[in-house]
Amino acid sequence: MSQIAPPHPKTTGQLLSRIDAGGGFQLVTLDVGAVAQSHAIAGQYVWIELNGAGGYFALAGRTGGGAWQVVVKPDRGAALELARAENGAAVAVTAAMGGGYPCDALRGAGVVVAMPVSAIAAARGAMLQRLDDGDAARTTLLLGARERAEVPLARELDDFRAAGAEVVICLSREPASGEGGYADGYVQDVARERAGAASVAYFVAGQTRAETGVRALAIALSARVYSNY
Repeated sequence: MSQIAPPHPKTTGQLLSRIDAGGGFQLVTLDVGAVAQSHAIAGQYVWIELNGAGGYFALAGRTGGGAWQVVVKPDRGAALELARAENGAAVAVTAAMGGGYPCDALRGAGVVVAMPVSAIAAARGAMLQRLDDGDAARTTLLLGARERAEVPLARELDDFRAAGAEVVICLSREPASGEGGYADGYVQDVARERAGAASVAYFVAGQTRAETGVRALAIALSARVYSNY
């Protein structure tokens, strides 16, 4: 099903680079000029068009007006076009949209970022902000995948761990076999097993079963839960 473009002005940018992120994903970097300043909150998203295809993408990089980054799985539509475009290719983008995650309000508080790998861009943006805020030790990333081979950005996940964050890959089809940093089950199930104080806030994304399950858990705990849309 094709997505409907938002009724927002678009500006022209260009693709700077794309690299293999692992797990079948690519990390794409875009130069979007002055509109980059609109990315002010981790978790915001944008509409991108090229070659007649368009779609919504979570912004995966740091806020603050630099080049934009998105993570794409080249299966169809705009994601496929981004993954096979040459450096320098023209793209049309809106300003960043959405309220994002309230990282400023949650400085010093515990946060669980609980998402499937399909939402890795939103997870990456949130994690980078938490680390920059000095909240690594108070942050847990639960990232859901069927198998180890599907997990992108493995080196960055190790960097998050090295910075003090807890990163757990939740495997739904391949056994974790007791390996550190891995757990058996879906994200929402692992989150439920690890649930603690209501003072922890949850970040979710993607309108997926993981989001539905984690949101229900947060409500049951009287905990705060935030989505990126």
